[in-house]
Amino acid sequence: VLLTLAHVLKYGQRQELLPHVDAMCTLILQQSEQQGNNTLRSKLLLKIAQRIGTTYLPKKMVAWQYQRGNRSLLANLANVHSHSTDEGAVSMEEDAPPEEDVEVPSQVEDIVGLLLEGLKNRDTVVRWSAAKGLGRVSQRLPKENANEVLQAVLSMCFDLYEDDSGWHGGCLCVAELARRGLLLPSSLSEVVPVVLKA
Repeated sequence: VLLTLAHVLKYGQRQELLPHVDAMCTLILQQSEQQGNNTLRSKLLLKIAQRIGTTYLPKKMVAWQYQRGNRSLLANLANVHSHSTDEGAVSMEEDAPPEEDVEVPSQVEDIVGLLLEGLKNRDTVVRWSAAKGLGRVSQRLPKENANEVLQAVLSMCFDLYEDDSGWHGGCLCVAELARRGLLLPSSLSEVVPVVLKA
């Protein structure tokens, strides 16, 4: 059943899935409460959860995302007259147009909570799936909500009393957020010391 649901959410159209996504979310949250040591089941639950979370939110390019410029020496020499900073890196953080008000359903908070718990799972593939899911969901969130996700990762996973799985899951998530351009330069002063400690 979980595999079928994962395929439906992967290949289904958002507009067709929206009327049914509340029931799917309730089912996944109930399934996640059942304790089990099955790695494949845990991975599938997180995969379905992230797809439900992305179905709730409209697919669009966020304006606040970090945009990397040219990293080629030839391209930089060709653009001598342009004023770029940090060897061609350009941040859309300051120049971003005002975002449209995106209403974030309360179910997305439950999904993010489930994915955050997945970062502490004992299996690496489950932690990796949770990190990718948080990256995908954060990519569709407004800047403030995505920053809250980052703060939750930093506070939950990088606790001194957390075991190695939590620290590793947190590092995977920070790496995924950075890979997707969701880790803004303004957050680096807070993130880098924690990663160095890890």
